[in-house]
Amino acid sequence: MQLANAHTIEEGRGDYTFGPTVKNLALGAKLEQHVVNAGGAIAIKFAITNFGAPIRIFRIGSVLEYTVTGTGPGGMPIEKDDRGQGFSGSISTGMDLRNGSTYVNPVTDLGMVYDFRTPGRYTFVCETALTLGYEAPIYAILKSNIQTLDVVEAGPTEFTFGPAENNLALAVRLDQHEVDVGEPITATLALKNFGSPYRTGSLIDYALRGTGPDGTWIAQTHEVPFSGSIPPGTNIGTGETLKNTADLSQFYDFHKPGRYTFYFFATLGQQLRSNILTLDVR
Repeated sequence: MQLANAHTIEEGRGDYTFGPTVKNLALGAKLEQHVVNAGGAIAIKFAITNFGAPIRIFRIGSVLEYTVTGTGPGGMPIEKDDRGQGFSGSISTGMDLRNGSTYVNPVTDLGMVYDFRTPGRYTFVCETALTLGYEAPIYAILKSNIQTLDVVEAGPTEFTFGPAENNLALAVRLDQHEVDVGEPITATLALKNFGSPYRTGSLIDYALRGTGPDGTWIAQTHEVPFSGSIPPGTNIGTGETLKNTADLSQFYDFHKPGRYTFYFFATLGQQLRSNILTLDVR
């Protein structure tokens, strides 16, 4: 699953507010939404524009190339929290930027790399270092304009969907975000079709990925993994949501007290990823 794809556009520079210009280059950032539910996808676009002579920059096209610096609720610093999904690779040989042209790097979810899960207001800037060739010395360090993001709690019966792929999106909702050791952990998965009618080609298998209190991956407790009950040939109409409820403690190891952070993913022609969840086990 890619978090970022890179391409160049020759217009639309006016859609961005840019940070300081360094060597005729500047970085702009634009959030898709300025209010998101906790754990929801934080889509953002980065734009590098050239105000000077033609130049070739080297880019990988990855969200990991951008550093986020700022504060969240209560003034806490925004911390790195890589969920293990930050990669791309759409630019490998360089990008030519003539005068006035702009290189745009859309990122589907900044929350997969930085921790925005606590409700409240976040204020931050993004930074990237440019080179002119593979493993070349740094040519310019660019900082974006200031971004403000409000993270809010979703309602108890509301689904927060992860990034949509081909009009399909996946969400997970917990009945409780705090449980005692050994208690059931009831979760409802929701697959929604935001586009034209869709027919599944194979069984939809859901899988959990995340970390526990000690930072290790959450392990399965059964040889047979948690699976969705959506069989091949299922029709999903426009706007329709398919739901599946299960006790996660029957399939995954949550026996240690502490905080667990996880999400679900499913392969359905493309890989879907849900919102990010936090669970405290006492």
